[in-house]
Amino acid sequence: MKEVRARYASLPTKAYSGFVQPKLIAVKDAQGNITDVKVETETDFVNNAALRQGEYNFLPVKN
Repeated sequence: MKEVRARYASLPTKAYSGFVQPKLIAVKDAQGNITDVKVETETDFVNNAALRQGEYNFLPVKN
């Protein structure tokens, strides 16, 4: 367990970063074909949660 904690402590990440979802952006050529995917990572959990709430808040309040 000490080894795991030591290895984790050396990572440049926060404990909540597992809940921060990256944004995938398609890079397209002139014909519209996807040639690459850029990954943008929001490092702030609160900002990321607010962004996702706006994108995925499609369920009705009353189920």
